[in-house]
Amino acid sequence: MASERSGAGQLFPSTAFSLLTERWRDLATHGQAEVSPATRQARRICGRWIRQRRCERGLDAQRLAAVTELDADVVALLELGLAGDDLVCDASRMSLCEALTAAAEEADHVAAIVEGALGRRDGQLGPIAELAAAGLRASRTRANRV
Repeated sequence: MASERSGAGQLFPSTAFSLLTERWRDLATHGQAEVSPATRQARRICGRWIRQRRCERGLDAQRLAAVTELDADVVALLELGLAGDDLVCDASRMSLCEALTAAAEEADHVAAIVEGALGRRDGQLGPIAELAAAGLRASRTRANRV
């Protein structure tokens, strides 16, 4: 039985799981291992906001991946707050922001949260995560009213 579990891909053959496993390994063994728990939590909050916004905009992960020219597994990692800046090119990041933006006046807000989830604004993550958390609370409140 131990030999069956030697590779992560044997138990969970999806590409997403393989990427997730690699990202966790990278976080534990490379420069990102020094990232504080607060930074990790802030990136997760930003990722949750992205998932919530994707659903509000009526997009499934596959459709968002197609629109942004990202792999669906990268979208999944982004929504978990685990996608690094190295996985998303500038053109895809801009397409992602456009797909998640409902109104022109919120474009900067969306861009900040996407960049926060990617780890581009680690020094400013506290306020960005608060912005994302407020958006998540507002979405829950709207859902509870319906």
